[in-house]
Amino acid sequence: MHIRLYSLVSPGWLQGKSYLILIVLVFVFQGCVMFAPEDRNPEPEVLPPKYSLYSENGETFPEKWWETFDSPELNRLVETAFTGNFSIREAWARLEQARAVSARANAGLWPEVTGSATASRYEMKSTDSSGNVTKTDTNAFSLGLAASYELDLWGRLRSKKTAEGLKMQAGRADLEASAMTVAAGMAENWIDLIAIRKELQMVTGQVAINTTMLKLQELRFEKSLATALDVLQQMEVVERSKARIPPLEAEESVLLHSLSLLMGRPPGTDPGILQQTLPVLDPVPATGIPADLLAMRPDVRAAGLRLKAADWEIAAAKANRLPALTLTGSAAYSGDAMDTLFDNWIRNLAAGLTGPVFDAGGRRADVQRAKAVVQERLAGYENTVFTALKEVEDSLIREQKQIVHIRALEKQLQAAGRALGEARIRYIKGLGDFLPFLLEQISEQELQREIIRQRATLFKYRISLYRALGGSWTRVLTPEGVNKNDLM
Repeated sequence: MHIRLYSLVSPGWLQGKSYLILIVLVFVFQGCVMFAPEDRNPEPEVLPPKYSLYSENGETFPEKWWETFDSPELNRLVETAFTGNFSIREAWARLEQARAVSARANAGLWPEVTGSATASRYEMKSTDSSGNVTKTDTNAFSLGLAASYELDLWGRLRSKKTAEGLKMQAGRADLEASAMTVAAGMAENWIDLIAIRKELQMVTGQVAINTTMLKLQELRFEKSLATALDVLQQMEVVERSKARIPPLEAEESVLLHSLSLLMGRPPGTDPGILQQTLPVLDPVPATGIPADLLAMRPDVRAAGLRLKAADWEIAAAKANRLPALTLTGSAAYSGDAMDTLFDNWIRNLAAGLTGPVFDAGGRRADVQRAKAVVQERLAGYENTVFTALKEVEDSLIREQKQIVHIRALEKQLQAAGRALGEARIRYIKGLGDFLPFLLEQISEQELQREIIRQRATLFKYRISLYRALGGSWTRVLTPEGVNKNDLM
């Protein structure tokens, strides 16, 4: 359906009431959003009041948590990743795309003005009854502007603008979530690398110790104080220790490649990891309450913003079922010479009302689809919130039990050391076989390596907790990194 309300060609029509009517229409309808959604409470009703392992006496939650490890080396790695990491750079590019889409939606609220300029030349030839040929040259010049403007009667354009603005904010939250993931990944790989190098150093030392024991066994065999089986068993222990070195060296190289990639550099680039000892772990920070995650977790914020954007898209879909009023206007000058261009002019102002008459339920289907998208976003938002709660709870319980596990391993190592000493004495004095001594030796060395791995796991559980709790440091993230002064 298309109804032309009025078309004004003569300048005289553009006087008096016509102007007044248009001005009233613009100001009455432009601020109206007929189907604006109600404000949505972002907090799910079933949030628990506190965490299972909640403690009010914990340390203040650190903003730049990686600095709690007191390692300038780690600080450098993380800060480098913020500017060089490919995932973060991709997130910045997606954010710029979202900003452009939001700006495009905002442009729909303003008139679109186009300009035109033409120049043409006509040649006409005529012949009279006497056979004389006459040529006439005619020039034509024109210069004009044309404008079109849709009055946002029902708030369709404003709803789209609001929806795209919320999506842009969600894109920023996605960027912040990516930065948190990169920081955690960098710290975890750094911890793993230190642990691997420490284990590799320990295995190399164990190879040296086991080789010395093999030489002693060979001497004892020559003096008939040991059997050939004793020598072969100790030889097996030596080779077993040596066999552990290649996988550790491979893992060291893989971790170095991962660190380089996280920094946005090609594999093989030396990231400059020199630290040889694991840092000291601070006490568990104050976790706050579960409701804090709604603001501290960027992925939760992103899900909430997309839910709100979906609400506004329902409003736009509903408004799209109603008629749209578009104003068009043009003004042009024309003449047969440049000096007479502004002598003749024409102006036009028109309004057109368009609306659906029959679309086989297409626009109604758009509304139903928008409502279904809201239900999808709502389920996704609640899933994101509860997943965030789970991650915090998982990190807390894992760290707590990991500490208990490491203490038990340390006690086991102490007992293994005492058992190894006793087995050594009994074997030297001929009171026992070599096998008990060999088994205790293997057990002690295995425990030493296991404790290194489990301590590294404890640090990674803490990193997971920091990541699960989120933080506000990402809100001052720029393409140049995080400005420390902005966090003060």
